[in-house]
Amino acid sequence: MIELPKFETVSPVQNFQKSARIARQRNGSRAHTSVVPDTLDRYLEQHGDRFVSELRELCAIPSEATDEGALDAAARWCGERLVSAGAEAHELRAPGAPALVVGEVGAGKRTLICVQHYDVQPAVPLGLWDSPPYDPTVRDGAVFARGVDDNKGHLLLRIQ
Repeated sequence: MIELPKFETVSPVQNFQKSARIARQRNGSRAHTSVVPDTLDRYLEQHGDRFVSELRELCAIPSEATDEGALDAAARWCGERLVSAGAEAHELRAPGAPALVVGEVGAGKRTLICVQHYDVQPAVPLGLWDSPPYDPTVRDGAVFARGVDDNKGHLLLRIQ
């Protein structure tokens, strides 16, 4: 089970003061200039290598919408990650459709539902890729692979 950090409660004024520490650099990018990292910064720093590793694992699965075996592999992978994050996971199946992987945590009257997809469209034409689409690579601090942004990276954020 992953131990989540306890986040500090801040007022809108404190939040604004923190956002004012994010300066725009000459090249137009934004950089965090705070000399004191907050709890989220520390958590991301501590777990960043694992997050990138898991993203590369998921993106290495060629889960193209027409490949039933790869879709099943991606569904199993997502279910395993949900379990490792402390959720109960199960798959719902309907004929002719990829598995719907459901993770449940906690109990109560309120429900939060996050719906994401793990299938991708074919990575063609292959000649436009600088590296093989299902061999995730890190260049300039970013992961390059088919599905990294649509939608495996976003899906993984909800699991981690």
